[in-house]
Amino acid sequence: MDLPTVNVLTVSPNPSAPIRKDLDPLYILELHEKGLNGAEIAKIMGATREAIHYHLKKHRTQIQGLQHYKQNRADIMALKGKQLLESLTSDEIKKMPPGSRLTGFGILYDKERLERDQSTQNIASFHALKQDNDSLIDREAELQKMLEEA
Repeated sequence: MDLPTVNVLTVSPNPSAPIRKDLDPLYILELHEKGLNGAEIAKIMGATREAIHYHLKKHRTQIQGLQHYKQNRADIMALKGKQLLESLTSDEIKKMPPGSRLTGFGILYDKERLERDQSTQNIASFHALKQDNDSLIDREAELQKMLEEA
């Protein structure tokens, strides 16, 4: 979820204080999560405490929802995928163009392989690591033999 920079006129209790029009709500939340209070954030950003508290209140719920989604993405995606697949009837699938059916099947097949750690990239990486490991073991044996002979 991309939150845009929000243009807000901030009213300062000090009429001579500069009025900020552009405040980044994500940066405000980041500073707040690092333990800074509203006054400290306001000083860093050159804004009023009121403007900082406005953004914290306005965007905290969105950010908390995003954090929940990120922490639970796999389960959320699995549930939504299950709901989507269960919503398709055999008749609906039959009505789909063949290309769409094949594409859907291919995507599901790829995802299943990922879930089972059988993706092509995983297998290739495993074999490359195994070869590197075998080479290191062989080299270690050669060096050990050289040390024993010396």
